[in-house]
Formats: sequence, C-alpha cells, structure tokens
Amino acid sequence: MWDKVSRFATDRLTDLKNIGGAVSNEVEYAAGQLRDKAVVPAIDNAMEAGLLRSDAGMFGRYLSGTSVPLTKFPLDLKRDEQQMADKLGGPEGNNRRREQKNWLRNDIAKSDSMSADFNTVKQLFKEQQESGVNIKAYNMGLEDYSPEKISLYNSNEKQIKDLNQKHDGRIGPLNESDPSRFYSDTRRASANSEFTPYDKNNYTNHSQNAGETENITENTLGRYRVTDGIINDRYDFNSFMKPGDTFLAGGRLEEAAGNLAHNLGLIKPGSGYDVRLDTGRR
Repeated sequence: MWDKVSRFATDRLTDLKNIGGAVSNEVEYAAGQLRDKAVVPAIDNAMEAGLLRSDAGMFGRYLSGTSVPLTKFPLDLKRDEQQMADKLGGPEGNNRRREQKNWLRNDIAKSDSMSADFNTVKQLFKEQQESGVNIKAYNMGLEDYSPEKISLYNSNEKQIKDLNQKHDGRIGPLNESDPSRFYSDTRRASANSEFTPYDKNNYTNHSQNAGETENITENTLGRYRVTDGIINDRYDFNSFMKPGDTFLAGGRLEEAAGNLAHNLGLIKPGSGYDVRLDTGRR
C-alpha cells in the first residue's frame, strides 16, 4: 500500500514540476512580449522624440534583455551624426582630414626618432660610466688615461650634446624615462593607411574622424560603419571580460555603471541588439 502511495505522490510531484515549468515558460514568454511590444517601443519613441538621451536609452534597452533591432533614429544621435557628416564632407573637410593624417604621420616619425635618440644617449652615457674615466679629474691633471679612452669619452660626450640639442634638451642622459609621445598601434595604423575621401553614403566614422572631438554618436555607437546610407552597428558588451575593464564595445559608458550592471548579472556574453539607422542619404 505504501508503495502505491509513494508512487502516487511521486507522480503528482512530477506533474507539479512539469506544470510549474510550463507556467514559468508562459510567464517568461509573456514578460518578453510585454518588453518587446510595450517597454522597448516606448524607449525607442522617447529617444526618437528627444525625450530620452540615446546613451541612457540604448543602455536601458540593452539591460531589458531585448534582441529587437533599434531602427528608430534617436533625435540627439541624428543631430550629431549629421554634424559629423557635415564636418567630413566637401573639399574643406577632406583637406582638413588629409592634413590631420599627414600631421599625425609626421609626429609619429618625430616621436620614434626621439625615442631612438633617447636610447642612443642612454647607451653612450653608459659607455662613459663603464670606461672608468673621471673627466673632471683628468682635466685638472689629477688623473691620467690613455688617449684612446679620452678620445672615446669626448666623442660620446659630443654625440650626447648634439642629440640633446636636436630635441631641445629633452633627452639628457639622466632622464629616467623616454619623454617621446606614445602612439598606439591603432593610431599608427590610421596614420599609415591610405587617405580615403569622404563619401556621404559610405564611410566608417573612426577612420574618417581621426582627431575630431567625441560627440554623442561616438559615445553611444563607438565605431560604426555607414553603408548605402544606413548606420550598421551592434550594441553589446561581448569584449568585456571582467570588472574594471573599460566598456568600449557598442559605445562608451561610465565605468561605475557598467561594473554595477555586471555585478548584478545584467551584462551577459552574447546579449545585445543590432542597430540599423537610416541616415536618409543615398
């Protein structure tokens, strides 16, 4: 008898578990429908009307867990994207960006030259120290060294002074660190890439916009591409690995807010949504 009771109870628990799973799935489905058909459209409409900033709205959209693409153009994003396009376009914009690229290329060359000369100065000074020559004592007649040692010491000293003067006194032998400007691989690649005139229908905002001041477009979308008048992007945080990293994928967000969302389990690998915004240019 107890076997039958136990078997009956077990079966009923299994039934309840299955029913609970079905109810849970239904609730999850209903919540998703409410989000995608009511909450997300409300966010999109508010951004399009300019009632909600796109950086906050797009982040909130992400945290909702939706995968529905963003196709309504936020008002502030449209304004600043148009301003960026206006800056890039025409002969004046192309000439300015060509000059910026040339300046960057030349400045990188100067920086590399200073860095190489800095290392040379340090090596020449090291050779002087290792030679054992006390040049002050020698000049006062208190010490005597071979002509070869004195000649090498003085030759090194002249090279050090010449290189120091070449860089306006910035690379003396006692400098602890290289004073030359640091350039990342990305900046170097941008400087060395072929200049591409602006095409209002097709461009990449990063490569076309070197040296420009960041605006809401870059803060929200990061690096994006315009193809046949359509901004194509993906809003996600798939490159984010651990708390403390800077959020760059899909836009730039305040680090504290990003880390908080991560700690709450709101930022998950693979989640996010596509961005397809029509600029109206063909």
